[in-house]
Amino acid sequence: MDRKGQIDPNAAKALNDFKVEMGNELGVLDSLIENRNAGEYIPRKMIEQAERQLINKK
Repeated sequence: MDRKGQIDPNAAKALNDFKVEMGNELGVLDSLIENRNAGEYIPRKMIEQAERQLINKK
């Protein structure tokens, strides 16, 4: 953000690209597009996936 609270357009695009990439990786892109709440949704899905992987290793 600059001093006026505006987000650099390049940063906004990079963040959106990251969200799309993470949504694809986690298989939840459709849900992200519908909910537009990636700030909470992606970390939650990442944690769920990591927990499943840990359980399956045992």
